[in-house]
Amino acid sequence: KNIAVAAQYLKDKPTYDVCECLRPMGDTAAEMVRIVIDGLMNASVDGFDRITDMDNILDDALRHDMKKIIDFITTCPESADVCTYYISVMKFIERIGDHACKIAEKVTFMVTGFHAIIE
Repeated sequence: KNIAVAAQYLKDKPTYDVCECLRPMGDTAAEMVRIVIDGLMNASVDGFDRITDMDNILDDALRHDMKKIIDFITTCPESADVCTYYISVMKFIERIGDHACKIAEKVTFMVTGFHAIIE
């Protein structure tokens, strides 16, 4: 819902090249969700070994790209409104990755009977 609200707000706003990081982050989070849903549906942990690395990619992208956007705002103050929405969306996407990790932990227990920590 939060991403949809931000998208609705941003649809008529100017775009900035510095905000192009959203698509790769979204693609990574979507792939994580696909992997854990497949695991749940098929009672399998196939692909779960990739979840931690993918979550690290999201975490690193959030840190790196947020700094890049904040630096951009200092040079282009009129972008602050739009860029703060982009930062919020980046945080929401990163949180999707965190949820995928937790789901992977639960599916791993369901399938194997062992507790796994996936972060």
